Amino acid sequence: MKEKARVTGRLPGSALALFLLLSASAVLSGCGGPGPGEAVYTVEQGGITIGSQTVSVSGDESGYEYTGVERRPFQVYPASTSRKLKLSPDRSGLVAYYAKTGVPGASYRTYVSRAGNTYSFLADRLQTFDYLPALTDARRLLPLESDSVCLLQALCDRFIASGFAQARALVVVPSTGGVLRDVLVERAGEGRVSVSGPGIPDLDLRLDGSGTLSLVEGGGLTMTKVGSAGKQSSEPFAPAGRARAVKEVMVPVTKGEGGSGPLELTGSLYIPSGESPYPAVILAGGLGPQDRTGGGLLSQFAERLVGEGMAVLVCDRRGVPESEGEFATYTRQTAFLDLNAQVDYLVLRGDIDVERISIVGYDEGGQLAAAVASVNPYVSSLVLVATPSVRLFPELPWIQAEVALASGIITPEEADARRACVQNQELTLSEQSSEYADIEGHRLFLGWMRSQEESDPLAPLSSLRIPVLVVQGGRDASVAPAMAERIMESLTARPDGEEELALFEELGHDLGPLLTEAASVPYRAHPEVDPELLEKVSSWMKK
Repeated sequence: MKEKARVTGRLPGSALALFLLLSASAVLSGCGGPGPGEAVYTVEQGGITIGSQTVSVSGDESGYEYTGVERRPFQVYPASTSRKLKLSPDRSGLVAYYAKTGVPGASYRTYVSRAGNTYSFLADRLQTFDYLPALTDARRLLPLESDSVCLLQALCDRFIASGFAQARALVVVPSTGGVLRDVLVERAGEGRVSVSGPGIPDLDLRLDGSGTLSLVEGGGLTMTKVGSAGKQSSEPFAPAGRARAVKEVMVPVTKGEGGSGPLELTGSLYIPSGESPYPAVILAGGLGPQDRTGGGLLSQFAERLVGEGMAVLVCDRRGVPESEGEFATYTRQTAFLDLNAQVDYLVLRGDIDVERISIVGYDEGGQLAAAVASVNPYVSSLVLVATPSVRLFPELPWIQAEVALASGIITPEEADARRACVQNQELTLSEQSSEYADIEGHRLFLGWMRSQEESDPLAPLSSLRIPVLVVQGGRDASVAPAMAERIMESLTARPDGEEELALFEELGHDLGPLLTEAASVPYRAHPEVDPELLEKVSSWMKK
């Protein structure tokens, strides 16, 4: 039997010859040396300040270290990222890279580590992880994010020190995975450097007299060294103008992590006009540490449905403030318990019509909604929005990579890296019997992947005897329209119940255009859900 091995991904051997080593053979002086002390930047989009960055550079006989803290409060989930990059003393090679991004209720970590002349890439995404070991020569590599002054400063310093007027370099963009990219770096004039390459926007970098970046432009963002941007904060997009009242509620869940101990989920209950008992709707969001707004998407469903006379319940996911529990150990089973508990909570309130309780599930929430409806007799109808018909692991990431490759969204090299990560995830699960694995000294949670691997998302559909509306975008690159057709096939094969497919040809997975961070101030970036889709869902539920 052939032994399984970790997959490293692929870079054509001939491509390596194209890259010039950015070695630090030149004397470090003027623009060649890192800027002194600390620099503070504002981040602007369309002339509106949407964030801040603090960057410091230091060096000694052990190497050069670049550290940065980036705050983006107006993203869909307000984020703060801390980075640390270390280069060798002559800045010719990568020593290590670490980043931690915090959003409400969760922290994601990325590690790029050197072992001899190779490097490995590990991104802990809590529910899943990306792992590519033993990749290319680390001396040729530099992590790069087009919106990180910390990493752009390191690239600039390394390039200026090399003495080249133009050079190619290998970079990896940690936020998008471990794939290698060919980037062209060139002098664009006195104190100016330009960067271009696949997977990043063209960048114009300007340096001051000490060699510190003073201006970064590209990709719709501008980072300017002007001192503090001041304290910035956002609030979630949660309109409630059509509700008679919005009540803060606590939903008890009988079992917590590991199947023991009670916990409470915090949520909002939108109360409609009119007299009780009210028909009610529960909203279940997609993957990630969803708050009760669902990144602003669920808020728009809540606003529309409460205006049609329905009470609407939507909760913060466990571990997301203010709900109790731990999002880092979130699995399909715990998510099922949480959603089922919300149905029971409405049944026991006393002001809800217990014969008219519905669930609207988006993405992962659609799979959970179908599972709960198959066992809880109080669920009277179901709306499945952009819901996968396959297991979220391992099938969905495989399919998404193939769809993205076929549509030109990603390159063949990027597709290879994505497939390699899924193979390494599957190998790790097969090797481990516990809920955790230790990879390169880092503890990773396996419970979510294992719970998805053991699930059958289509099985609950056959037992449903209630009306089901399937809503799908025709341009959804995350959940292809063929998945909605597969769900409909399962629904039409059942002996009882009615089903309908609503296909919106021009919509993608976000169900409408995205509102930028600048346009969202003082809220958070969010999609603007297509009004025709909201009308279809609300009219179907009223009927």
